[in-house]
Amino acid sequence: MEIVVVGLDYKKAAVGIREKAAFDTNAKKHKWARHLLDQGHREVLILSTCNRSEIYMVSKQPKKAVEDARNAFASIFGGQEIDSYLNVWQEREGIMHLYQVASGFDSMVLGEDQILGQVKQALEFGMEYKHSGKFLNKLFREGVTFSKKIRHHYGFSETPISTCYTGIQLLRQSGNGLEGKKVLITGAGNMGTLALRHVLSEKPEKVLMTNRRHDNLMATLSEYQQVIPVRYDDRFDALDEADVLISATASPHVVYMADRVKIRKKPLSVLDLAIPRDVDLELRHRDRISLFDIDDLRKVVDGNMEKRRQIVEQCKEDLQKEVEGYIHWKKVSRLDPLLDYVSEKCEGIQRETIGYLEENTELTPDQLEEIGRLLMGHLKQSFKKPIIRMKKPDDKLQQSNLEVFMEGLSKRHGG
Repeated sequence: MEIVVVGLDYKKAAVGIREKAAFDTNAKKHKWARHLLDQGHREVLILSTCNRSEIYMVSKQPKKAVEDARNAFASIFGGQEIDSYLNVWQEREGIMHLYQVASGFDSMVLGEDQILGQVKQALEFGMEYKHSGKFLNKLFREGVTFSKKIRHHYGFSETPISTCYTGIQLLRQSGNGLEGKKVLITGAGNMGTLALRHVLSEKPEKVLMTNRRHDNLMATLSEYQQVIPVRYDDRFDALDEADVLISATASPHVVYMADRVKIRKKPLSVLDLAIPRDVDLELRHRDRISLFDIDDLRKVVDGNMEKRRQIVEQCKEDLQKEVEGYIHWKKVSRLDPLLDYVSEKCEGIQRETIGYLEENTELTPDQLEEIGRLLMGHLKQSFKKPIIRMKKPDDKLQQSNLEVFMEGLSKRHGG
């Protein structure tokens, strides 16, 4: 079984490419995960964020897994042109990549906080729909645990940084700060709610918020009585009043169409944090409108990341140990069928022995139970040393013996 990762990210693919190849709905994630499982691969998890779309797979046929994942991206994108933007990582590199992603080491905003929650959500979705299994569940859980550990130990999140926070910094640096402004936020999901918290800390004059599902909006705003809820159908009227629009929905379609946005009488700053993008690109050419999308965040990233880069350097040794630990666990997990087989045989011997004693002796039930317990203990003890030797990470001779044994065991039990 080999771990394979295929995907695209902000480093090679601009936002216009990423949004065309995004797994932007749960239905799409479920559809393509099931498709890849039906191709004969063992496990699939899909991680989709504003900066990356990645397919994680466990397969006995890694080359086929890479090809099937490439074809999935081509189908979503609408052509094989997507191939030139795709990254491929296999086994050790794929494991390392997930740890780096979960920790924020591979993010545009180095060490950003949102990715940890997105990795958790990908795992929960895969487990809920049974797309993932032992290997990917373990990998993603360990990636999350490592991320929490380094954030706590190295103070990685003493000054929390997120995509939303960086976007607001971008507005401020471009002369479009939020203090004293009327701000409209679109989207009441995780990104929109995080944006709301950052916006409120900027001392705006008024904050309005809208969402496609009004009940979700009202649930979010139950903790923010100062925020004015706006019906989704009334969002363009609210936009006329706003000085700043921050949009972060999960909509697969454009939310603010250019032909429905009126000619501005006052300046409007737009921060579009969605993938696919929420705001019609045509608005970028309108007078009095400044439009920024997720890729524009690079303008402010480099200036405030030096401390976090130093922390990443300090974490490299810890990261390598975590990866080696997972690889060792993965190798040792090959013993599971052997352990099950040994356990089954021991229980069989125990049953046969107790059955014989019941028929041919006058031992009491308590005596038979004690003999059965002692026999099982001795049987397990007899297998303990060879199994421990097989679990040693660098014991090549024992690993070779295990492969021969497992091959014979597989043939004996029909694969």
